[in-house]
Amino acid sequence: LAKGSVIQNVTGAASAVIVGLIPATGVCVLILKDLYKVPINGNLWAVALMTLVFLMALTGPALILASIAKDRVTYAQFSLMISLPTFVSSGCVWPVERMPEAMQTGVRMVWPLINYAKLIQEIIIKNRSFASVSGNVWQIAAYGVCTILIGSFMYKRAFCENTEIVYGLA
Repeated sequence: LAKGSVIQNVTGAASAVIVGLIPATGVCVLILKDLYKVPINGNLWAVALMTLVFLMALTGPALILASIAKDRVTYAQFSLMISLPTFVSSGCVWPVERMPEAMQTGVRMVWPLINYAKLIQEIIIKNRSFASVSGNVWQIAAYGVCTILIGSFMYKRAFCENTEIVYGLA
C-alpha cells in the first residue's frame, strides 16, 4: 500500500475512482432516462460537478479507514460495516427533515452523502438549480479538505513512516 508518497497514492486512487465513477454515473442517467423513462430535467453538468466534489470528499474517509485497517481485507470489512448506516442516515431511505436536528448535524459532520444524494435527485428530476444547492457543495468541499488533511497525516504515519523505519531509512 505504501509505495510512493502520500500524494502519489491519494492522486492515483482518486483518479482511478473518478475515471470509473463519472462514466458510471452517465450510464446510470441514460438507463434511468431510456430504460425506465424517468424524466431527466436537470443540468447534468451540475450533477457532474457535484459528483466530482463528492468523490474528492470521499478520499479523506478512505485514507482514514486505510490507516486504521492497514490491509485491504480489513478495509473492505470496515467499508461494508459502515456503508448501511451511512446510506440509511443520508436521506436515501427516509427524509432528512424527519431526523432530529442533532442527528442531522452529527451525520453531516461525519458523512458527506447527506449533502449529496437527495440533492442529486432533486437536480436531475425536479430541475432544481445548482445555485440553490451550492451551500451543500461548499459543505462537501470543506468536509473533503478537512478529512483529506487528517487522512493524509494518518496514512503517512501508518504506512510511509513505518516503512522507512522497517527498511532502516529513518
